Amino acid sequence: MWQQLLQTHDKQCGLSARCRSFWRRRSAWRVYRCGSPFPLFLPHAAFSLPFLPAMSCRRLVCFVLAPHFTTVQRRQTLTADSALEVPSPGPSIALQPLHSFLPTTAYTLTYAGLRWWTSSTSSPMTESGADVVCTGKVPPPVDAVSQRSSTAAAEEATSYQETVRFCTWRKHVRNLYQHLFHIDLVWESPVAQFMPYVTAKSGLTTHTILSGTRTGGQEQSYIQLLSATVPQDTQALDGSDVAYSEATGEVGGYGMAPHACGLNIERRILHDGDVLAARYAPVNPLLIASSSSNGNLYVFDWSRVPLGRFPNEPSRPRAPLPPNELSSDATEEERAQYQKRMRALNVVVTEQDRWDRRTGEGQHVLTLKGGNGASENLDWSTNAEGVVASGSTGRVCVWRVANLSKDDSRQVEPFKVFSLEDEEARVTQVSFSWTSPDTFVAASSTGAVYFNDVRMQHTTEVFSIENAATSLALSPLDGNALLVGDALGSVLFFDLRQSSKPVQVDCLHDDEVTTVQWCPHSRHLFSSGGHDGVVCIYNQTRHKTLFKHWGHTDVIMDLGWSWQEDGAGQLVSTDSNAIMLWRPRDFFYCA
Repeated sequence: MWQQLLQTHDKQCGLSARCRSFWRRRSAWRVYRCGSPFPLFLPHAAFSLPFLPAMSCRRLVCFVLAPHFTTVQRRQTLTADSALEVPSPGPSIALQPLHSFLPTTAYTLTYAGLRWWTSSTSSPMTESGADVVCTGKVPPPVDAVSQRSSTAAAEEATSYQETVRFCTWRKHVRNLYQHLFHIDLVWESPVAQFMPYVTAKSGLTTHTILSGTRTGGQEQSYIQLLSATVPQDTQALDGSDVAYSEATGEVGGYGMAPHACGLNIERRILHDGDVLAARYAPVNPLLIASSSSNGNLYVFDWSRVPLGRFPNEPSRPRAPLPPNELSSDATEEERAQYQKRMRALNVVVTEQDRWDRRTGEGQHVLTLKGGNGASENLDWSTNAEGVVASGSTGRVCVWRVANLSKDDSRQVEPFKVFSLEDEEARVTQVSFSWTSPDTFVAASSTGAVYFNDVRMQHTTEVFSIENAATSLALSPLDGNALLVGDALGSVLFFDLRQSSKPVQVDCLHDDEVTTVQWCPHSRHLFSSGGHDGVVCIYNQTRHKTLFKHWGHTDVIMDLGWSWQEDGAGQLVSTDSNAIMLWRPRDFFYCA
């Protein structure tokens, strides 16, 4: 019965098969993939939601949601052990989709009599009607729910955007940040690194960010150079002349930034396999090394990637904004205009689907072989020899990619392989020294940290921590200062001159530390990201957490500091849903 209604409804509304399967094709394990503030989880499998993308340079900012029901008998609060009760299909259900786009800062999505609330800072309407407070995820099986405590079920039932933590953070964003730029992703990017290119013009600053896509083989993967344009004078956003938005209850917000602000994909580079890690060479930023899910490492010269050919030209079609929902007393002319715009939208969506299906061979110039399986870490040496290292299971491989002639093979074998004592141990991170560019350190899943010199034949275990070492970083200003993050959320600070025990241990996260980075402008500051979705800025001299960035909705996959003098204190971080460019206010660094 439901399938017949849905098919009839889709034909009436002009929804193509592409629209119906847009998110189903991309992610079967998530109802809502992107980092939008609408935490819509289907509480029951009896109905579906077709999704229409509003794409601009592969950046999803909002969605069209088409609920296939418009009436609910009473207001409900959904928990993990409850399901949404919808009336049985019948003539009283008006099957009209919502075709109005909402900004990414909106908190409430209203369709007919149905209201999805995503903010706990304000109470839903109390008058009679179809108001639904949606606080639940897809409910687990009944037998699984019965085995859980009520407290655990309640915690799991609350989506991240409805937690007190996120709502409190969002309420105070204006007072916490000098600026914050949010980029929604279609495919998760395990990479977020500032490139050393910044342009300032007409009060705007454009940053170039290195990113990559991980599609699970569903689409072509790319290395991407993103151009993010933000206001140069952030104090202007604090002025009282900024408009107040009644829709969000905030000053400023979505659409309030200068028109030129935004994101463009400056260059796409075809990549074989999913991108697991990527870094540009410090001595030659034209070179980018990446690790792939197929077990190889690749070296790209992005200046050789033409802008006039695929995948950069023709660019991906941009879909126009869909028409607003028709009113109940719409005229024939309005209905005809509505159908005309829907047909035009479907044409563009079809072209987008055709563009997404295009594939090509990777545009790398070198293939680095010799690793033991896929690797999620790599690092460049800071010297001029073009040395890159990457760790996998039981080994660390080092390649030399500089000074290769045209007659040399495009497949490069490692010139050094450092084997670990435990062959089953997995290398989780490698980091070259900035003061001694021939040396690097490596962390392993057993907790051991190794010191390596590319001029030597063997690796040396420096020390070992109790838990798995999940990340590490050497300071660019002090070659003896080493940070190690572990699987329990602690960040350990070591002095390599006396590394028998850590100088300092701080538990900054509730779960595994996924990345740590030293600030290039201060030998006292570092940042860390973890599985808890939090980025911490810490002063290790004063043993004090200066700032916590709570805006991410998933595991922190990568983060980095800006190396530009005029960008001191600015960071970029990414989770599976979004890349965020942000800078705390000055007084946090002075606290």
